[in-house]
Amino acid sequence: MSEVLKNINQVHRYLTEQGCRVSYGKVKTDLIDKRAVPRRRGGGWSVQSVTQYAAAFLEKTIDEAPEADRPTEEPQGGAATAKAQADADLKNIQAARARFNLEKELGRHVETATVETELGERAKAFKLGLEKWGLDNGEMVASLFGGEETSARDLLAALGTPDTPEAIQAIIDFSLSRQPRWVRLWRKSIEDFLDAYATGTWWTEEMQAAWELFDESRDKEVSCG
Repeated sequence: MSEVLKNINQVHRYLTEQGCRVSYGKVKTDLIDKRAVPRRRGGGWSVQSVTQYAAAFLEKTIDEAPEADRPTEEPQGGAATAKAQADADLKNIQAARARFNLEKELGRHVETATVETELGERAKAFKLGLEKWGLDNGEMVASLFGGEETSARDLLAALGTPDTPEAIQAIIDFSLSRQPRWVRLWRKSIEDFLDAYATGTWWTEEMQAAWELFDESRDKEVSCG
């Protein structure tokens, strides 16, 4: 059979040939409506993806695996029961793994390291955006405190000083000259504000415990490598 199943009918026939108990309607619902199997970019579904779907979600009418060849009744008693249980446990693990791999292909699982990198890049962009706002709006802030004619006149009036052109210009020049200090103050404030959101600072005990577990497993991978 081709490695590509072009339509629902071919998928259903393939699954039936593999010994799966499934109706045409369920296959159509799962593949078309629920998109349980990712489509190929060129159309249809790959045999590999459909096989993973079957292992994860479908039940076989006849188990053709070699380990299923033994008789339904064996004289070994407890040993046979234990082996049967071990085989069942192994199949459950394999099915869970197949289901996980399929869901990962569908984008339902993302590695923690990928999320960590994404959040790190977002944090950098957020910080740069805030810092740029302070730099770009220094003159606007200065205008509120005497950096333009109207607020300069208001300040002189509050001080009881005549609003001569020279006095107005002096107030404006002084206010605008404070922009570099404003930018430094703004950047420092942003750093202090964002510190509470930095990696390693958690707001819930559950997230802190999860992250510590992830860090521990990552350290073990590095040491084993």
